[in-house]
Amino acid sequence: MLVAMAVSTIIIAATYASYDLVATQYK
Repeated sequence: MLVAMAVSTIIIAATYASYDLVATQYK
């Protein structure tokens, strides 16, 4: 359960980081 939470947190953080990168590129 804890491992799944950590993995999902990492995935969410990576998704947000990539989205932030794309948003910065297109501005």
